[in-house]
Amino acid sequence: MPGHDSLSASLPVAGFQAAQAEVPELVVISGYRSSEYNRLRRKQSRQVGEKSFHLQGKAIDLRIEGVTITALHDYIKGLKAGGVGFYPDSQFVHMDVGPIRTWQGD
Repeated sequence: MPGHDSLSASLPVAGFQAAQAEVPELVVISGYRSSEYNRLRRKQSRQVGEKSFHLQGKAIDLRIEGVTITALHDYIKGLKAGGVGFYPDSQFVHMDVGPIRTWQGD
């Protein structure tokens, strides 16, 4: 069961939303994942980590309608609050509460 740290991954996003004029919708691509679902995702994509923070409820993949993926990525990266993955082809940003690091996927 995810702990209160899982909420901390969404707090900066809520602040980003509040700073924007009428952001229509936050789209969660992936949040908490069971180990079974994570194994399935790993079979589908080489980009899914075996020890993903999603398994602990400490990661979220998201986009915000009306906000470019680049702007969202830059904002979250600027928080220096954990891991930030940029997936421009898939149109989402990953953020987690792990060590500060960045990467780009497909």
